[in-house]
Amino acid sequence: VTQFKGNDQAKKMVQRNTNQLLQLINQILDLRKLESSSLPINYIQADVVRYLRYITESFHSLGTNKAVEVNFHTNEESLLLDYDPDKLLRILSNLLSNAIKFTPAGGTVTVAVEAQKDTLPHQYRFSVRDTGVGIPTNQLPHIFDRFYQVDDSATRSGEGTGIGLTLSKELVELMNGKIR
Repeated sequence: VTQFKGNDQAKKMVQRNTNQLLQLINQILDLRKLESSSLPINYIQADVVRYLRYITESFHSLGTNKAVEVNFHTNEESLLLDYDPDKLLRILSNLLSNAIKFTPAGGTVTVAVEAQKDTLPHQYRFSVRDTGVGIPTNQLPHIFDRFYQVDDSATRSGEGTGIGLTLSKELVELMNGKIR
């Protein structure tokens, strides 16, 4: 363990950057596992609404730090389904992180879960919406492409690596879902 001498702000910055680097490395490794078909799906049967609410609530402090309100809405209070909690966490975390990152102070990010019980097996749809700058229509077809970044001066200050949405898409498709 390395000790870092300096002020608390510098320590927090080093810790935050270390965590971001670790997250990036893990995303790259997951993409590699997906390419080699060696990323297993570990389904559990549990309340998916409760789990998605829990993930969303874990982003409240990030939203508060940016003065962005994070909300959760659903048409069902519970929905017992098979899902992979780790993959669902990665998908929703990537979507929420992007939404909060590109939403200005005073804006809102909303996660909505809709049960679709008229299908067999039962399915659900969740969406992440924000009041941010948005993505130009002509660039929407590319947002899930690896390393793609919307090259817009309004978003440049908060840009990422272009891996998170690619990983989210691959994970959704691995579980036979669709993302758009």
